[in-house]
Amino acid sequence: MDNYITLKNIEIFAYHGVHESEKKNGQRFLVTAKLFLNTEKATQNDSVSDTENYSLILKDIKEEFLRENYNLIETVADKLTLFLLGKYNKLTKAVITVKKPDLPYAMEYAGVTATREKSTVYIGLGANLGNKEENIKNALKLIDCATVRIVKVSSFYNTKPEGFLEQPDFLNACARIETILTPNELLRLFKETEIKLKRERSFKNAPRTIDIDILLFGNLITESGELTIPHPRMHQRKFVLEPLNEIAPFAYHPILAERVCHLFEEI
Repeated sequence: MDNYITLKNIEIFAYHGVHESEKKNGQRFLVTAKLFLNTEKATQNDSVSDTENYSLILKDIKEEFLRENYNLIETVADKLTLFLLGKYNKLTKAVITVKKPDLPYAMEYAGVTATREKSTVYIGLGANLGNKEENIKNALKLIDCATVRIVKVSSFYNTKPEGFLEQPDFLNACARIETILTPNELLRLFKETEIKLKRERSFKNAPRTIDIDILLFGNLITESGELTIPHPRMHQRKFVLEPLNEIAPFAYHPILAERVCHLFEEI
């Protein structure tokens, strides 16, 4: 049961804006938060502990809105969605609207709406240099942060290299994560993590201290120069499907229209 809490037109005086007068004199803003969550348990128990306390959320919105000054209300709105979804675990989606009602124009207000929601993502991890197990564990620790939660991790599997064969065996694993980041934001986080763990990209299929790939991102299908989801070769790789099948046999490949367990059986 996905219902939502609405906090409508919270009035906050702040100093966001591009113009110098806005930065110096400030202005009035109206913030509306539409916050989605599962209320089934709360309605059964009639207990505030099974939902989110909107008075606390209201206090946090005001404090977060004033924490820093930004040029764009687009930035403010998006920062609020990230903050609320990161802090309140029961929320699954946040829609934040920020309005500027006191503009010197013949209109009621100018405003912007930002939306973020939590997504279930499956990732693959591999290493064949250094302490392989520690590298994977350290990568998972670095990934686990305010915007990403590690939900489940597979066993670690020893696998032979593919492509470039003259290198050490790999240790591979998969993990289920929950994130409020976009695919590109998540990719940037993974690349930063690889750099911290001294990943070097000398040539294709080269040995590596760590490799982190996005396999499935909900039912999203997308392709760009840097990122393709679902991972274009995941269904051909036993070292991906074996650990993924362990933790998510019924995860769905939206292009092949197959469950992971069936893909694993086929390979």
